[in-house]
Amino acid sequence: MKKLLKIVAGLMLVSSFALANSPNEKLGNVEAKTFKMAMYFDQASGIIKTFYEKDLGENLKIEILNKKGKVLTESFMGKKRNSARFNFDISNLDSGVYTLRVSLGDEVVTRNISLSEVDAKKVHNYKMELL
Repeated sequence: MKKLLKIVAGLMLVSSFALANSPNEKLGNVEAKTFKMAMYFDQASGIIKTFYEKDLGENLKIEILNKKGKVLTESFMGKKRNSARFNFDISNLDSGVYTLRVSLGDEVVTRNISLSEVDAKKVHNYKMELL
């Protein structure tokens, strides 16, 4: 049986972004009303790197959920911080659709992540497409 490697087939964002065929692809910036968020995908490691800025005084919560809504991982940015970065290793997730959810107070921003499998002959050949 052929060994399979999971790769990212797409990350759906509300805004459209042109991606270069480079090892580190910028996924875009998000400007919500109460915080700023930027993301890019590191093809070599299979990690989505995220960066956040907000005003002091409220907690920012970042979660990755499966298609059933179960929280797989969550991170927090405390009231006393106005910027932070978080990395999410998605290379070990099964194929399917996942959700990155970021919330600050009443504001919630979500991004869908779609993963698919390819033949192991293409080890470390990650490809990112926006759907």
